Amino acid sequence: MAPSNPPDSAARLISEMLKAEFDRLKPKTIEEANTIAHSLQDRYNRMPQNELGGLSPEQVTVLLSHGLLDSPGTLDESLTVEDLAGVRMFHNAACLLTTLRELGPTKATATGAFNRMIAARMFERFQIDESDRRYVTTYKRIINQGDVPHLELLRHLTVVAGLVLFRHRELKITRRGETLLQPARAGELFALLFRRMFQRLNLAAFDGMPDAPIVQHHIAFALYQIGRRANDWVNVDDVAPHLFLPSALPLLTPRFDGDPVPSYAYLRYVRWLREFGLVEVENESSFREPRRFRKTALFDRFIAFDLPPAVG
Repeated sequence: MAPSNPPDSAARLISEMLKAEFDRLKPKTIEEANTIAHSLQDRYNRMPQNELGGLSPEQVTVLLSHGLLDSPGTLDESLTVEDLAGVRMFHNAACLLTTLRELGPTKATATGAFNRMIAARMFERFQIDESDRRYVTTYKRIINQGDVPHLELLRHLTVVAGLVLFRHRELKITRRGETLLQPARAGELFALLFRRMFQRLNLAAFDGMPDAPIVQHHIAFALYQIGRRANDWVNVDDVAPHLFLPSALPLLTPRFDGDPVPSYAYLRYVRWLREFGLVEVENESSFREPRRFRKTALFDRFIAFDLPPAVG
């Protein structure tokens, strides 16, 4: 009936609804009782539930469906280079692919990372926060892949997206990568990077938080809630509990220093949405101050969910 085992309040609601229907219709046979139960089940599945963030179980089921981000219309692939100007993840990915196209097959390090020559070029060409650039310039005599923000992430993301091939300790752009580098295909490249980021990468490798696959599995639910709740500045601590379904919360590993929910919300959702230009974040330079964020105009242009209507 619901996308996961319903909370006690939902179970009580179902029981009360069923009793009321039986009292009203007074079924005389098992077949009549089953018909009433099936009709009630269909009605319940289309009713908004507070426990589901104001969505119906049917709507949540759609948001949790496999491949939703791949469905036509969910992500707008018609965005142009002009639409994506200043979007850091898009700029840096395109910059990396362009460099690999220019250089041809490039030797990787023994661990499969981009070599220092690539790292140095990307440090100069990537869009990077000035504080990060100053730190690397001040403290790093030699620049490796891990010293360049985004480069380690893009090393893996471009491969799982089929844009770069890693074989025989060499990295090279693929035919798909070259095709999507065309300015007319900018929206397709952007959408592909976004999909594969949340579908195929284990983001735990990039934030130090314990693994929690359900966080990425629920990305569409989180995006839907951000779209509703972040039209203006919102505090991460306040909105974080609304970005996860109740079934996910017990699976988030507790932190020694407090509630893990805001940390997962920020590190697995908000900060990466910022890199894709879909939210802007306030107080990024302060480690302890609450962070506020809001969605950008690009968010609503890029993401749209076609959900069945709720009733009741």
